[in-house]
Amino acid sequence: MLRITKPLSTLAFCALFTAFSAKAGDLRVQLSGIEKNDGVVRVALFSDEHAFESNQPTRQAKTPARVEGVWVAFENVVPGQYGISAFQDVNNNEKLDTSFIGLPKEPYGFSQNARGKFGPPGFNEIAVEIGSEPETVKINLR
Repeated sequence: MLRITKPLSTLAFCALFTAFSAKAGDLRVQLSGIEKNDGVVRVALFSDEHAFESNQPTRQAKTPARVEGVWVAFENVVPGQYGISAFQDVNNNEKLDTSFIGLPKEPYGFSQNARGKFGPPGFNEIAVEIGSEPETVKINLR
């Protein structure tokens, strides 16, 4: 009797491993709506709802603000759902300045160009699917 169970099980394992070992891709975030060449633009990448709600970004980046727009790149992003927030830190104090009632005083935005009604949008509103191929997400700061 011919025994082929071992080669088939090895082949099945290799196929399964390949299917679940998704290749990390690169994410580029294109930012527009920058009103003046002051400060920096700060971008935060969130891996899930809990990270977003607790303001614990998976990754962060910053770049000098330019009226003509800027790009930020995140390399080797594991495929999955992510949320992105960004703001122009005009005075470079590392936080989004707000009025006494909590309204942002500096330009800000989210992936999907989502807007919250009374506060920031929820993670599901800003979530974007990142795959193993290079992706570009556009955010317009307002």
